[in-house]
Amino acid sequence: MTEYSGIERTVKEVLDKYTDVSDRLAVGVSGGEDSMCLLSVLIKIRDKKNLVAVHVQHGIRGDESLSDALFVERFCLKNGVEFLRFDVDVPLIAAREKTGTETIARIYRHKALGSLIESKRADYVVLAHHRDDQTESVLMHVLRGSGASGLVGMKEKDGFILRPLLGVPKERISAYVKAEGIDFRVDSTNADTVYNRNFVRREIIPLIKKRYDVDSATERLSFLAEADDTFIYSLVSDDDFFIGDNECSFGVDHLKKPYALSSRYVMKAAKYSGLVCDVEKKHVDAVIALADVKNGSEIDLPHGYRAVKEYRLITVYKKRAANNDEIPYAVGITPFAEGYVNISSATATFEKGRPVFDGDKIPDGAIVRFRRAGDVFKPFGGGTKKLKEYFIDEKVPKRFRDFIPLVCVGNKVLCVCGMEISDEIKVTGQNCNCLKFTYDKE
Repeated sequence: MTEYSGIERTVKEVLDKYTDVSDRLAVGVSGGEDSMCLLSVLIKIRDKKNLVAVHVQHGIRGDESLSDALFVERFCLKNGVEFLRFDVDVPLIAAREKTGTETIARIYRHKALGSLIESKRADYVVLAHHRDDQTESVLMHVLRGSGASGLVGMKEKDGFILRPLLGVPKERISAYVKAEGIDFRVDSTNADTVYNRNFVRREIIPLIKKRYDVDSATERLSFLAEADDTFIYSLVSDDDFFIGDNECSFGVDHLKKPYALSSRYVMKAAKYSGLVCDVEKKHVDAVIALADVKNGSEIDLPHGYRAVKEYRLITVYKKRAANNDEIPYAVGITPFAEGYVNISSATATFEKGRPVFDGDKIPDGAIVRFRRAGDVFKPFGGGTKKLKEYFIDEKVPKRFRDFIPLVCVGNKVLCVCGMEISDEIKVTGQNCNCLKFTYDKE
């Protein structure tokens, strides 16, 4: 039987608990001491054919970042482990989105690793977070005003993410690396306390440790917070949520419940919409406040998300940029925006959700496009009104209005896809050129 050291045994026990030996593991490797320790252990206890080392080169430290990437690549080549590298210009993205580099770097690391799961190139992602990281994480959440969910901290298993070193103190990792002669890189920014996590690690925690066993205290806090959080979330039914593509809705009445419940409706909707990090109490409170404002009111959330009151619903969604695409009106299937417009023969004068019209009444020069300022519409059997007023009358949420294809001539709307035709193109006889207008996304 193979003899394993303490850390090797710990990692093996965690992996044996959650994975099969044939599962393919994607290992996040920065080149630092912790990740090089984890990769070295995995090389010893797992089949190397089922390992892939993933390095995200953030571009934060210039040549130093590139050197880290080359270091990890050479180590993998020497040890027969597949290596994948992702390059992201974090400073550029952070400046463009007006978000901290720490946050952007974390988001894109998760995107890179998650892409391997989505493409089925890996079954699990394995990360090198350890006990000291857990302490830092919980304290960071405390200082940011997190609720119970944040106090839970990181988990040994979180979906497809595994953290087999989470219960191991940093000093044991350092001792193992030294004993095994494992080479690693030192990130020069680790000493820069301008970064919040470094400030907590280098300034706050050492001060607390002079009086308290902060690691044990945060472990107890995390355990108790998780117990309470799990119970309260059990009172929030999944049946109360309507989940779409980067969006999630729930009844506004749920925001009238006690804060312990209403706040979790907000957090669950955010998670289901794809907003999984950086939601703070101020954001939760802003969403809850939507319950008492007029319909259509919106608030901004992190990472391009918004929350909006839509009649009796609250929706958390990823904001999309308006699209100015346009194509000539033509019978048949035509690529348009994110999908295909299909103008085809209709077998009846009315099909639910598929407006039927007389194709011979479409004038020359008609186009398919999205709405623009000044558009007007004469609904079937009604009078002319602004398109905006029509959408309001039909209770179409504002966030959808820019993405409904239209058949137009100038500022005159002749057909609203999936909803209604203009009175000007209605079918009036038995032998009309009956057509229908549909739109399918890719």
